[in-house]
Amino acid sequence: PPFTEDGRDFTVKVVNNKDKSLVLTFELNMQKYDPLEFPKIFVNGKEFEYSPADVLKYEIPLDRTIAPIDQIYRVKVADPAGAVGWPFSHETSHEYALRVLQAPIFEEVAVAVGLDVRSMDGKPIEADKHFHPGDRTYHYRVSAESSAVRLGALCTPYAT
Repeated sequence: PPFTEDGRDFTVKVVNNKDKSLVLTFELNMQKYDPLEFPKIFVNGKEFEYSPADVLKYEIPLDRTIAPIDQIYRVKVADPAGAVGWPFSHETSHEYALRVLQAPIFEEVAVAVGLDVRSMDGKPIEADKHFHPGDRTYHYRVSAESSAVRLGALCTPYAT
């Protein structure tokens, strides 16, 4: 949904699976705050240090692996006074949950990372060279008694 100040749950779908980061820009409703005391902002429980004179940007790293991203970032805007009241103190705050989605890099998920060639009795058979995803030809020495081998393609943990 589009952002609303009183909303709570939002989803951002990063369409380009090769984007490296997502930048959140926080805009404070300055009419709600004393000019000398601005709210505290927390992202995933960690205080976001800022100066109200600056553009408030928080960068979310993306595409660190070929895996998909499905992560929730919690942004809390809180009264600078913190928890107040007696006998039961409470904090005046509002929390947003931002779900960030990014598809995996499909071209890389589907690439083999190795080959496993074995004789029918399970003994490994070595290739003439180390595996490289761009190479298309490998040679294996199979004993004269063998009429078949077992071949397995090793994939990334993200392949199904």
